[in-house]
Amino acid sequence: MPKSKNKKTNQVKFKVKKRDGRIVDFDKERITTSIFKAADSVGGDDRKRAEEVANEAVKRLNEKYANRDTVKTTEIAEVVKDTLIDMGHGKTSVAFDLFLQLRNQIKNIKSLIDADSLIKDYIDMEDWRIKENSNMSYSWQGLNNHISSSVQANYWLHSIFDKDISNAHINGDIHLHDLGMLATYCCGWSLEDLLIKGFTGVPGKISCAPPKHFRTALGQIVNYLYTLQHEAAGAQAFSSFDTYLAPFIRYDELSYDEVKQAMQEFLFNMNVPTRVGCQTPFTNITMDLKPHGMLANESVIIGGKPQKDVYGDFQEEMDMINKAFCEVMLEGDAQGRIFSFPIPTYNLTKDFEWENPKYDKLWEMTAKYGIPYFSNFINSDMSPDDARSMCPLAGEEKVLIRSSRGRGLEYSSIRNIYEGNSKKDVYEIYSDGKFVKGKFNKFENQKMLKVTLANNHVIKMSEKHLNFVSTNSKSNIKEITGSDLTEEMYLPYSLNIFEGKGGTKELGYFVGAYAGDGSFDGNSTTVFSLCIDQKDEVVKRLINISEKYFGANYSITEYEDTKLLTLKIHSKAAVGLCKDYVEGKERVKRYTARVFDCSKDFRLGVIEGHYATDGGNRNRIYTSSKRMVETLNMLAASLGTTTAIYEDTREGRLGKEANYAVLIYKLDRDKYGDFWFKKGDKLWVKIKNIEKLPNKTAYCFEVLNNDPIFTVGTTGILTHNCRLRLDNRELRKRGGGLFGANPLTGSIGVVTINMARIGYLAKDEKEYFEMLDKWMDVAKRALMARREFVEEYMEKGLYPYSKFYLADIAERFGEYFKNHFNTIGLLGLNESIVNFTDEKENIASEKGREFGLKVLTHMRERLMDYQIETNQLFNLEATPGEGTTYRFAKSDKKKFGDDIITAADLGVTHSKDPYYTNSSQLPVGYTDDVWEALDLQDDFQTKYTGGTVLHIFLGEKMPSVESTRTFVKKVAENYTLPYFSITPTFSICPKHGYISGEHQFCPKCDAELGYQEGMEFVIKD
Repeated sequence: MPKSKNKKTNQVKFKVKKRDGRIVDFDKERITTSIFKAADSVGGDDRKRAEEVANEAVKRLNEKYANRDTVKTTEIAEVVKDTLIDMGHGKTSVAFDLFLQLRNQIKNIKSLIDADSLIKDYIDMEDWRIKENSNMSYSWQGLNNHISSSVQANYWLHSIFDKDISNAHINGDIHLHDLGMLATYCCGWSLEDLLIKGFTGVPGKISCAPPKHFRTALGQIVNYLYTLQHEAAGAQAFSSFDTYLAPFIRYDELSYDEVKQAMQEFLFNMNVPTRVGCQTPFTNITMDLKPHGMLANESVIIGGKPQKDVYGDFQEEMDMINKAFCEVMLEGDAQGRIFSFPIPTYNLTKDFEWENPKYDKLWEMTAKYGIPYFSNFINSDMSPDDARSMCPLAGEEKVLIRSSRGRGLEYSSIRNIYEGNSKKDVYEIYSDGKFVKGKFNKFENQKMLKVTLANNHVIKMSEKHLNFVSTNSKSNIKEITGSDLTEEMYLPYSLNIFEGKGGTKELGYFVGAYAGDGSFDGNSTTVFSLCIDQKDEVVKRLINISEKYFGANYSITEYEDTKLLTLKIHSKAAVGLCKDYVEGKERVKRYTARVFDCSKDFRLGVIEGHYATDGGNRNRIYTSSKRMVETLNMLAASLGTTTAIYEDTREGRLGKEANYAVLIYKLDRDKYGDFWFKKGDKLWVKIKNIEKLPNKTAYCFEVLNNDPIFTVGTTGILTHNCRLRLDNRELRKRGGGLFGANPLTGSIGVVTINMARIGYLAKDEKEYFEMLDKWMDVAKRALMARREFVEEYMEKGLYPYSKFYLADIAERFGEYFKNHFNTIGLLGLNESIVNFTDEKENIASEKGREFGLKVLTHMRERLMDYQIETNQLFNLEATPGEGTTYRFAKSDKKKFGDDIITAADLGVTHSKDPYYTNSSQLPVGYTDDVWEALDLQDDFQTKYTGGTVLHIFLGEKMPSVESTRTFVKKVAENYTLPYFSITPTFSICPKHGYISGEHQFCPKCDAELGYQEGMEFVIKD
């Protein structure tokens, strides 16, 4: 082959794009050398043959990428591998592929320890990651954190996540947040748990007993939050901070000055930058202002033990805490700077006391610094009690269960099931005509109630137990706690019948007759004692059944003086049948759990036979066995009806124990006075009496993935299940605002979608949503991989304190982070719409707004699919972009040049540094009218189920307490957005402290100032 042709073949027009994004010249010699090394590893030693393959590969590259300016190294490698195979060098092709993989691994290892680059990038502030965390300052500790984070990020990308996930992050299609920590994201913790257990739980580490004093409690909170911050990347949160701490003030007999001094110590300690990277722990606390809902009636915890007082008795002390907190926040540190943490969240409820003068310091703090976040429970779908939804019953209440381990049915008390078996067992419990899966939970020191119905059924529950109630046949069904029940309300029973299987009505009749008046004579004879005058038909029927099914002989003995007879059925099979379905004697005689699983006909036969031998002329079954009463109740419930119980405790009755008459309702009418009524598939029975009981341990059943109801086997009442585990069929809010989380919930991690890129690349709406689905699927897989990692290493002890304080969750669900969400966020929705519509629309225009809401609705629906698919919680977050806004925009500008529009290219915000607008927010500078901004953003904010907050930026501090209160009230009452904050612009002078508004220089001493930046809105009524 002529040299000139050889030379031409070896030339290419394109440049090569390396894995790290660098653009370099093409070098054929690198291909030749790689092929030769691969061939050498499988026995080849012909350098000339390697050159021939390289020449052919170059030729193919020229043909395939004739119109490309750059070609990726991975694309070149694929062409080389195909060339080797086509030229008959299959073994060398495999070796070449392995060689490339090994070389890439070596490069990854090198990047892990490339200290020169890591240090230089940080000290020269050239790495975008330095800007990702707004809580970290540039410092030597920050450098340490940067090096550690870079190593851990590489481990995530190259050892945990698959190539598709890692490449999506590296290429800027998604952003995997908090790669710098091999840990979970944010955590909500139970302050009650800390007060009960103390700061303890890790062998070999210092252990603190539960606090007995106010200052001790605050000190343990500081230590707890600082320590747990080391085991998670994001915020650490406590709910009901003021409620739980208020009793300590009275028990310590503290004055207000002492409370304020303790609060000042707490806030200074919470803002010391001792977290890794010279950071302050990112903390959030929720203030109740007054005891709310279920918590108000709970016993206070002091020294780890419940006291006689309840939290609702400590309003005065709560007011002291809130006043002290606000005053110290207003005063700031020694130079007048604000305390950044903890971020307080205040719940705005429908009964919020807007005119309460004790809240003036809260409004003053809001007006001056804009510190608080507000949770809007007035118009949103949230509730302050979302974090405390549990429904315990007395331990003696019985249920009908089917074990997952194949042990058949069991009719037993909730206490015995919970205490006698592994807490990780999943059971199937009888509920409304079917069996549903779930688990049992236990709660100490519950305030209890005894509720008696018109049919004399009794249910014992905690005051926190949720109940389905109705007031009449035309009223709507409500869910209320036990503490709110009244005697005008009705509780439900199911009219649905459980079909069951096995057994005939005749066999059921035989079993029921034995239960009513039968006994055994040895192991082969069943004895029935019957009345001569009234039981003739019964005798004939029992004989027919015994001959038909058992082939049995029988004998009859009549006693004229007593007008009684005994019928003896001589059959071991008959004895065996009765023993299978009835157990115990006399006052403890009852049906076994097996009877409830038999066919409907069998169970109807049981009732008929029992009534025939032990019934009266008023459709009642008589028994002296309380346990028989309970199983008759359950039997009636399985047949879609219920009973009324009449207890005879009169003097002169037969025997010393109580006797019972059980009336099984025929339900041949729609109502019976005001005792009961039927509505739909429920029977509603009126409450007759409610009385309080002493505190005790209670239990509840938590239904998994079904309607939140189950049948209480003691009576047949339908009741609400425990909701500690959230329903996978609905998207639930994490709670706690943008950074917080309800107790024992949180987020495993956050993955953000680059929405602007999707808008730029998609040709039509169909392709837009296909691309969105693709990256959401990648995000889902990334979050599940992160979840798997943290669960595995939690069990191994990598996060020892979290493991201790989440042990109860692991015991209930078999997973420590079962209540932690997988969080997917979005960035640049405004720029996505702008690019998608060729600048015709934006997020504030009518069509743009409509499309943006459609996008969020689509994402919510897909998250629900993920929940069902994975049996894990997902939520949608308005990502706080920080460094990601810059990273995405810079990546897109590099890829697409000026063709793609960033926020920096738009209108008044034009700047040289590209960035994208956070989540679905309005573009910077869009309007100076706060009410217009709220109108445009309200519907978007309510679409999020994870962290979201609307920051309402003001030009300067609000003029007065009254105007602040009025403004917050107007926002909360007229909008549905779940969380918002007021952010005034202010400056801080080192000498003169706080100065309202934006100032470059202090108006008093002309010193250069820094200021709290914010978008300046003008408040217009």
